[in-house]
Amino acid sequence: MTPADRRRTVAESAPIPLTEFGTPSPQVLRVTHVAPQRRDVRYDSRAEQAALPVEIHYSDGTAVEALLILTPGQVELFRIQLDEAIAQRRESGR
Repeated sequence: MTPADRRRTVAESAPIPLTEFGTPSPQVLRVTHVAPQRRDVRYDSRAEQAALPVEIHYSDGTAVEALLILTPGQVELFRIQLDEAIAQRRESGR
């Protein structure tokens, strides 16, 4: 199964099982990780927020595309955290 095969939208998601009363029983899927997509981040100066395309991966192997909306402060925090991760990687010799 390719990553594209595992992607799904809400409309394509697995059917929700029903309880003994015929009402929907919530399906519990755990998010395993969120990964940035290879697409450009967009900044909306009017809304003062950035939109980072991401892919949310679930414990059943499926994934869904989404946008991570960040305030300017969160963008700066990510930059600081990623700079630190890059520095740690360089220090480890990789």
